[in-house]
This record gives sequence, structure tokens and C-alpha cells, in this order.
Amino acid sequence: MKLLVTGGAGFIGSNFIRHVLAARKDYALVNYDKLTYAGNLANLAEVAEDPNYTFIRGDICDAARVEAAMRGCDAVVHFAAESHGHAWMRCGGALRCGIACGPQYL
Repeated sequence: MKLLVTGGAGFIGSNFIRHVLAARKDYALVNYDKLTYAGNLANLAEVAEDPNYTFIRGDICDAARVEAAMRGCDAVVHFAAESHGHAWMRCGGALRCGIACGPQYL
């Protein structure tokens, strides 16, 4: 089984990735994360060299890049979200795209 995990460098996503890699040696995970304020690759330092783990930096609003990242994946686990209450006021349309448009590409 190969999973695309969006937002995998965030708190919840990184815990999910570490858990799956420890529990399921037959799973491969592709971590697709924009690395905004909430994403931190240090959360995944212990699995960075795991042969079943791949990191791709990207935005879920980039349909072509999402499609390329999804090639060969069996399922998507979607954790990518701008979840801080007033973040949308500072980011123009980016937050609306991440919440409204991004998931449609998945």
C-alpha cells in the first residue's frame, strides 16, 4: 500500500507518518507538504532515511504537482489545512484556496 499524506510535516500528519512506518513495514508513504508555519521536517527526522518514506514539498492548490505526487499511490490521507482562526486575514486568497480548492485536486 502506498499513501500520499498531505500536511505530513505538521503535528498530526507527522505523528501519523511515524506511526504507520513503525506499524506497517509493507506501507510506503509520500509526504506532500508546503512547509508553512505549521510544517516542520524536524518532526520527521527519525524517519527521514526510511526507504518507505519520501518527502515532496508542494502546495495542494497546484493541481499538476499534486497529480504527479499521487502517481502510484493507492490512497490519500489529507491533513493539509490552514487551521488558525484568523490566518485567512493575513494571506489573501491562499487560505481560501487551501481549504476550498486544494482538496478538489486530491
